[in-house]
Amino acid sequence: MLYTAIVARRGQYDLAGRDAEFVELTWQQRQKRRIRAVTDRGREVGILLPEGGLLQDGDLLGPGDPPLVVRAAPELVLVIWPRSREEMGRVAHQIGNRHIQAWITEEAIVVLDDSVLSQQLQAAGVPYRREVRPLAGSPVPPPAGGHHHHDDP
Repeated sequence: MLYTAIVARRGQYDLAGRDAEFVELTWQQRQKRRIRAVTDRGREVGILLPEGGLLQDGDLLGPGDPPLVVRAAPELVLVIWPRSREEMGRVAHQIGNRHIQAWITEEAIVVLDDSVLSQQLQAAGVPYRREVRPLAGSPVPPPAGGHHHHDDP
């Protein structure tokens, strides 16, 4: 079955009494417009969204029966706890320098697992750990403006 639209976002629908199916997608998969996936019932489905249609955790897809709900798949991440504003700045610089997407909460910075970044964190003594968790919500948006390049000496 092919799903071609985001019918509703989390909290905008009620599945009571409906037999919904679920599809787990990684953050990177949810950034694509064309996806082939397998539901929690083992059914292969296609997702073909219009331009600009990015999936979020909890999206209800259609048209189709049964309803299809997107779930953020658990992924290997680094959870980083900078201990000071200075350390936060240094960590943010490293993340930005590597062009890594970051989810920033009140308690921590979360990024997809990255071996180079974890080595840098370890060398700098910044507390972090690897966890498996879904990445719901949006990462910190990239800055507006032009592209840049790195001048290597």
